[in-house]
Amino acid sequence: MRKSILDPIELVPGIYIYGFDTSLKEASYVLCVGMKRFEISEGICQLIELIDGKRTLAEIAHEYSTIRSKTYTTKDVCAIASTFLIPFGILVTTETDDLQRKSSSYFYFHYPIFRKEKVQLISSVLKTLYDPRIVFCFGLFSFVFFFIFNFSLFEFANFNLHHVSFQDTVFTLMIFGFLGVFHEFGHSSACAFCGASPGEIGIGLYLRYPVLYSDVTDAWKLPRKQRALVDFGGIYFQLVLLPVLFVLYLVTLSNVFLYAILLNYGSALLNLNPIFRFDGYWLFSDIAGVPNLRRRSLEILRYFAIRFFIRNKRVVEPVFLRMSGRIKLSLCAYGVISIGFFVLFFYKIIFLLPNLIVSYPSLLYKTFGMILSSITAGDWKEVGSALSGLIFPSLLILMFGFAIHRIGKRLTRMVIRHGLRISKLK
Repeated sequence: MRKSILDPIELVPGIYIYGFDTSLKEASYVLCVGMKRFEISEGICQLIELIDGKRTLAEIAHEYSTIRSKTYTTKDVCAIASTFLIPFGILVTTETDDLQRKSSSYFYFHYPIFRKEKVQLISSVLKTLYDPRIVFCFGLFSFVFFFIFNFSLFEFANFNLHHVSFQDTVFTLMIFGFLGVFHEFGHSSACAFCGASPGEIGIGLYLRYPVLYSDVTDAWKLPRKQRALVDFGGIYFQLVLLPVLFVLYLVTLSNVFLYAILLNYGSALLNLNPIFRFDGYWLFSDIAGVPNLRRRSLEILRYFAIRFFIRNKRVVEPVFLRMSGRIKLSLCAYGVISIGFFVLFFYKIIFLLPNLIVSYPSLLYKTFGMILSSITAGDWKEVGSALSGLIFPSLLILMFGFAIHRIGKRLTRMVIRHGLRISKLK
């Protein structure tokens, strides 16, 4: 920590703490540092409350021992601070500025489309859509319309992406962009409906992926059921737009609105996926009352695996093992399903990606040949069809490339850490 036991230690400015509703029997809290949020235990919360910039490490250790009814030395307090406070930029140290720069580097780019004040104004009006009677009406319509759309309106067997014109593709993507913004207002409006304060809505590049985002970090203050409503709010607002898209189709008879409905359903199902960190993941996490859902589930699986296969090895019991049997069973099931999903996902990558990479240059050459001949002939519809056929393979290659890049970085870090441990042992 680079602090003497005679030196007072202090927190960085702008820190505040509030309670966090989880499935744990022990109290949990959320620590706010600027735009960052961290889940902390009651013990860490009590330690932070003692750090006022006046008390020395020795004084903090003495008072902390009294509060916790256990003896803590200055060395113990330094170890806790070095593990749980300094790495997250909570204490004022010489490393604080570097840590803050590193923590913000994950968001490569972000730009607000709607500022906080405008979002709060619009959300205060849209939150009326969460009236139980309105929710029931839209839920019933979506249930009925799902069957009508699948069995009557849209012929999936005859749908081919290559037959969609360039003009229809552009208009459909424009509508889909509006649906994405409205989806984010669903989260913000649910936040406002539950009494929290929504922030800005914008577009950004997070971990190399383009995203629309809605700042609803204030929802961490809410009980679990209300946080779950905020998580589901975006998907609910997508369902709200279904009657509008359907009426527009009946009036115009344009296939663009049918394609928009299809994309709307597809994105809603994708967002409900609890494996990736989409809305479904946060929804399941808040309903179960388990933050850091994937990490917690893997910790419990690892604990049981070590206890079963390596019985003589001592292992620390995960804190989230002290929950009801139903939650523990759900976590174990989620961990198993999550591992199975990623194993299958990477299996598909290994076998699909090489073929896709080998065939991509010829597809690219063929597509540009079709585009040049179509432009010469003045057939702009065929230009759109050719480009549409190139979009999906290009997205797959980019997605798989990013996934392999991230796996490679993690494996490299693991090898380096393992090498450092071996060198220390020698």
